Amino acid sequence: MPVVDRFIYLRHSKAWTDQEDGTTKIDLPFSQHQAPHSWGFLFVGGWVDSNVVYKKVGVIIMKNYKLIIFVLLTCSLLANDKEMITSVIKDNWISISKGKSPNILSPNGAWIATSEGSFWQFDSPEDNRARIEESPNILNIKPHHINVEIFGSKKDVAYVVYYLAGTIERDDKIIVPNYRTRASTIFKKESGKWYQVGSHFSPMHSGSGVKFD
Repeated sequence: MPVVDRFIYLRHSKAWTDQEDGTTKIDLPFSQHQAPHSWGFLFVGGWVDSNVVYKKVGVIIMKNYKLIIFVLLTCSLLANDKEMITSVIKDNWISISKGKSPNILSPNGAWIATSEGSFWQFDSPEDNRARIEESPNILNIKPHHINVEIFGSKKDVAYVVYYLAGTIERDDKIIVPNYRTRASTIFKKESGKWYQVGSHFSPMHSGSGVKFD
């Protein structure tokens, strides 16, 4: 190699021969600017960068986490509504047994069929209150096995079924010793409160219906 060419070669490759063992050390230019190391996976068909995989997995985990939180919150809200409706029904019959109407009917009224065997009738809150509070009879009745199901896209409609059992008294005398009926009721949530918008009561086998007068 000519001297000039050798000088240019050694200058650009940063070579020197002042090593103790007489060898020549060469620093190649590309060795000073090496690309950062990237971890990945080699699949059939190409290389997959693990950083991209980790990001995608993170996104999936976050979406699933949000979904789980949403489901838990929804279940919690539904459980609270079911407990609220159950409490409303129990309190309603406690009040009725004392001759008072708690007035759980919707302000717009409700369709009702009593266990007397009457026709369907549309009651206003005032009509329903008068039926209970002006009756000479005392309804010592308790609800049993209350089952509540919530429906609707807004979860604001509830269908409730349960049983009623007890006695009916007048002037301290029992006039109906075996009051037993099935009850089905529809509730609607209005302004955060559950109201009764429809109900049907029918006597069970070997049981008696209600008597208001």
